Order: sequence, then structure tokens, then C-alpha cells
Amino acid sequence: MSGNVAAESSFERDLETHLTALMEGRLEALREQFRAESWVLLGRLLPATWEQRAREEAWGVLERRGVRRDLTVPETGDSPRRMRNVRQSEIAAEANVLPSLYYADATRLLVSAVAECRVTLCPFVPERFVLAAMSRAGDTHGWHWDDYAYSLVYLIDAPPLDAGAAVEYLPGVPWEKRRPRVDEHVAAGRLRSRRVESGEAYLLKGDSTLHRVAPLERDAMRVVYAMAYAHPDDLTRPITHETTEALYR
Repeated sequence: MSGNVAAESSFERDLETHLTALMEGRLEALREQFRAESWVLLGRLLPATWEQRAREEAWGVLERRGVRRDLTVPETGDSPRRMRNVRQSEIAAEANVLPSLYYADATRLLVSAVAECRVTLCPFVPERFVLAAMSRAGDTHGWHWDDYAYSLVYLIDAPPLDAGAAVEYLPGVPWEKRRPRVDEHVAAGRLRSRRVESGEAYLLKGDSTLHRVAPLERDAMRVVYAMAYAHPDDLTRPITHETTEALYR
């Protein structure tokens, strides 16, 4: 938290204490589900004392910097992106809690523990953390993969149950950018659908899991803060960033 070392230190201490308690007695079960499904619900990511501050930051940055997107992406089978979003650089410049959450040792240790891998910060800075908001009927983050191995997604505001926008995914599906075959994978696979509540976070093996946020069925708000972490192999394999560049240009 730039300009406020004491607040940053307090946040990191509170976060470490909170995440240690969150994992108490649950780590092996979380690992088992993540191995089996490449997706796991972690629970409430932030201490209660910091949740509202993070929410206020997210809404403030969205109101000032949010850009409406309505496009399709060829590398993911022309799947749609209909939402408002905010670039990493704008969040880094205008927020405190949200960037600190990404960079905190406790967050990285949490992802590493569940993934059973020593993860690193995403080497492509624009993809490290972003904000996205869906609000209109039909808004969706269509079928896609992620460039880097691990995505930690924090639900700042979840829509009502009857509004749709569930997380849907198919684990163990490789991304072939020149021939993504999204419709084939969806038709042939056993689709998982998960509900995530406000304040909760999930971890996803996003580079090998085809996933989407299903369309909103009516006007409602869904706001997420998505954070990307890399597997050691990501640091040596060639990775291109067409989808990020299209969505956050």
C-alpha cells in the first residue's frame, strides 16, 4: 500500500493470520479436490476487517476506469466477452488493498500449498491482476483458457442465485490456439457448474481447464478480482497473450 507502510504491514499480518486459520484442517481435502477437478472453492479470502475496504476500492476503480467490452476472441473459438473491466496498471496506481493482496507472501503461499507447487508472480505484468464486472442480462466471460497456470479469483460481489453467471468448467482440456474446438469440448465433456458467493475465492488451473462465467439471465452485478500466478514451467515455455491484449487494450 504505497505511502502507508504501517497499513501495509497490518494488512499482511491480518491476511497471514486469516489464511492460516482458513487452511487449518482443510489443506489435504482442498489439494485432493484441486488434483481431481483443477478447481477448488477456498472460502472467504480476506479478513472481515478488510473485506469492505477491498470492495470500496474495486467499485471506485471500476467507476473511474472501467471500460465496456463487447467482443469475440478467435483464439477461444470466437467466444464472447461482454463486461466492464479495468487494467492492471490502473488498479496498481489507484488501489491499495487489492494490489497488496496479490503481492502478499501469504497469498502466494496459499496458492502454492493448494497447488502443491511453488508458484511465482505472473511474468506478464498486465495479466497479474484485473477487475471485471458483469451487470446486464447477457453479459458473460465466454469460454476460454488462461495463459498462466493458476488463477485465484476473488468474488467481490456475486449476483443473486436466480440471475445466473455460474462458473462453468471442463478440466483437463488443452488449449490449441489455432484450433480451439470449444464447441466440441463442451459437447463431449462433463460440464461442472459452481456457485461462488460474495467474499469467497476459488483457485483454478486455468491453462488446462476450459472455463467460462455463464451469461447473466437478468440485470445484476457480478464483480471479480482475478489474480494470475505462474508454474515454474511457465517461465521457460513460449506464451503469447492475444486474449489479454484483446480484452484490455
